[in-house]
Parts: sequence; C-alpha cells; structure tokens
Amino acid sequence: MNIFFDKIASLLNLSSPANFVAVLIGCVLTTCMMSDIITVIGFNARLPEIIENYSFEIRLQTFITTFLLSSFFFTIMLLLLRHIDQLRKALSEEIRHDNLTGILARAAFLDTVRSNNSAGTSNAFLLIDADFFKRINDTHGHAVGDKALIAITNALQKGTRASDFIGRIGGEEFGVQLRNIEKREALEIAERLRKNVKEANQDFGYPDIDLSVSIGAVLYEDQIKLPDLMKMADELLYKAKENGRNRVEHIMLNDSTLKAA
Repeated sequence: MNIFFDKIASLLNLSSPANFVAVLIGCVLTTCMMSDIITVIGFNARLPEIIENYSFEIRLQTFITTFLLSSFFFTIMLLLLRHIDQLRKALSEEIRHDNLTGILARAAFLDTVRSNNSAGTSNAFLLIDADFFKRINDTHGHAVGDKALIAITNALQKGTRASDFIGRIGGEEFGVQLRNIEKREALEIAERLRKNVKEANQDFGYPDIDLSVSIGAVLYEDQIKLPDLMKMADELLYKAKENGRNRVEHIMLNDSTLKAA
C-alpha cells in the first residue's frame, strides 16, 4: 500500500506544497457537493427527523465516506490526465525527430527554417545529399545503409554550432540551417561538414565504402520564401553532383539577386 501511495505522490508531485493544497481543495469541494446530494437523496423521506435528531452525525459520516470516495476518484482523474499529457508530449517529440538519426524530421525541420526565416538577418541554408548512397544499399544492404546515415549525421552534428538546426529531409538527404552567420563563416562550416563526412570513413568500418556528400548552400540576408529557398539549394546540389560530387556549390543572395531572379 505504501508503494502505491508513493507512486501517486511521485506522479502528482504532491511533495510540492502548491500541488498538495490544490488536490486537497479539489477533494474537499467535491466532497461538500457530493455529501449534500447524497444526504438529500438518501434520506429525503425522513428529512425532518434526520435534521432534528441526527443531522450532525449523519452529515459527518456522509462527509467522511464521500471524502474518501471523491479523493480516490479525483486522484485517479489527475493520474489519467497526467498520463495523457505525458503521452501527448512523447508522441509530439517522436513525430518531430527522425527515428533513425535522432535529428529533426522533415516537417519539423522545415517549420524551423520557416520560423527563423525573418527579414534583417543573415542566414544560410544547406541542402546535403550522400554520394552514391544507392550503391551502398544495393551492395551491403539497408542495415549498413542505416549505419552510413548515422555516421553522416554524427559528422554533420560535429561540424555545426549549437545555434544551428539539422534535419533529415528524406532518404539520404539532409538539411542544415545556419542562423545569424556571415558569408565567410557559412562557407567555412559547409566545407567543414564536407570534410567531416569524408573523414568519417576512417571509423566507419567498411573499407570498400567511401562516404562523401555534395552540398548546395544558399546564403541570404533577407526574408525568402521556403519553396524558393529549397529550389535554389536543390539546383546548387545538382550542380555539385554534376561537377564531380564531394564538393560545395553556393550562392549569395541579396536584393539585386532576388530582383534578377
């Protein structure tokens, strides 16, 4: 029984004075309402006699019984509500993050890029694709392909700042948003990410697999619509693939560039 009450206390955090008082007040108010209802309904036929002779005793007994019952149901209700809230938060986090790599999933990442795409800030958007990834899956199987994706993710995380966002857009394609960053530093980070993935071959454990990525980088100083941003980054990524892969292609957007486009 003590274990049961300890579990309730831990779930409801009744060690907090505010929480304990809130639960107690809720039980008392519920009891007052229920005890009056039960008294009137249960003893309606003998109400005058009860009021005259046994009013205090019956009300006290009814109050105690109802308090115990209401406390039990009130606690169960709070437990269920807390469990539902924890489940909702867990599901929300699971939806936001990619199951394999742990980084942001496509929708959450693009929402983050969109929300941080404001006027008056200098940002960079990198679209990253693993080179010859289909060959890895076809030759070694999807389990090794998953390991390759995790290795690439670790290399990208190693090369970015704490303020940056990394997401898996789909398959072997990743996205990185560099926030509040100057052109030179953005290009340095993009090149560092490329090198980090290349160096990950040393610890990957498959000598016949050559991990590398191609990167399309869009550097922009003003607000730009996400579809346009994605399109430009995709075109640069395709250019990096055409020019031999394992390289970074970039563009710096400004007012004149946008007007020309």
